[in-house]
Amino acid sequence: MPRTVTGGAKLKRFMQNVKQSARKPIDDIEIGFYSEDRHLPSRLPMPILAVIHEFGSQDGKTPESPYFRSAINRAKSELRPYLVAAIDPLRMTLIDAGAKAIGEAFKKILQQEILRYQLKDTGQLVKAVKVKLLR
Repeated sequence: MPRTVTGGAKLKRFMQNVKQSARKPIDDIEIGFYSEDRHLPSRLPMPILAVIHEFGSQDGKTPESPYFRSAINRAKSELRPYLVAAIDPLRMTLIDAGAKAIGEAFKKILQQEILRYQLKDTGQLVKAVKVKLLR
């Protein structure tokens, strides 16, 4: 008597999960300002405006406000628990959810530092901070 095999749908779901978990790991986390965002009304790319605020303008009208450097210094201690939780110990790669958490935590620190310095374009700079996970 021929036997029938059941559970094909379960096997298919299992194999899809294996395939998803084996996707390319995250190589890097980028947090910052991207050129597709523009300052209103000047239409300057946000990265240029961010640099002007960080280091000051050449004409001296905009003073140096090292909000990004302050955020990096704060992040060195505040993000340590996120880093430990984000690493897959078997593969020594970043776990997706952990990498996203690191990015969002640094984004929050950076936004807080922008607010602390009360920059002229604070609202636009805070909204322009983005997180990108790179594979």
